[in-house]
Amino acid sequence: TGLFANFGKGQRRILEHTVLEGRSDYRVKMSGEELDMYDCDVFLHAIQLAQRTSVNDPIYFERIAFLRAIGRGKDLSTESYKRLHASMSRLANTIIFVEGHGDGEPFKLFDKLEWGQEKRYWIMMDPIVVSMFANVCLAYIDMQVRLRLKSPFAKYLQSYVSGHSIGVHRISWESLRKWSGSRGRERDFKRRALPLALRELEEWGVIKNWEIGDKVVAWVRIPHAKSKKK
Repeated sequence: TGLFANFGKGQRRILEHTVLEGRSDYRVKMSGEELDMYDCDVFLHAIQLAQRTSVNDPIYFERIAFLRAIGRGKDLSTESYKRLHASMSRLANTIIFVEGHGDGEPFKLFDKLEWGQEKRYWIMMDPIVVSMFANVCLAYIDMQVRLRLKSPFAKYLQSYVSGHSIGVHRISWESLRKWSGSRGRERDFKRRALPLALRELEEWGVIKNWEIGDKVVAWVRIPHAKSKKK
């Protein structure tokens, strides 16, 4: 889905029980500020930390170590800490509704956030959320490759590619544009953002033999040792 979207600076919106773009067989609604690919990196690392922590215990972290883990270790300025805090605050205020339980069973991405009280930093996460995203997202993504990707859309595309089987994959490029939350012109997406992201994924060994047609984009997904999706 478009839970973590590829939008530009200044384009973040407030959503209220909004159905996210995605596959027709899997509907998710969201309330809160829109989340971008920086938020995605923060969330994925939080999932990693949660997996090393006992269920229902606070997940303690150091800000410097957290920033380094998501590839932002070269900038340890006050602004960088503020950006991390803002991202975690968005995640703590985001509620998703997974369709299938009445109007959708609600989950908070972060249950609680403590920032700086008595110089401690911690979050708490619902074990169901940790399990859900670890199994469908984190398990399939090579995080070392992710740290090397420069384009936000390349990160979105890595998540999409890694969740599908090895071999040839074809999809409407217009569907990718909508699902990723890209808001530029269709022509710019097809001619610039999409090929740039595909080249990055090819460079780092995620895909090969990609091709963009009139309506469909295709690639071959390459297996890698750290992915559980075979």
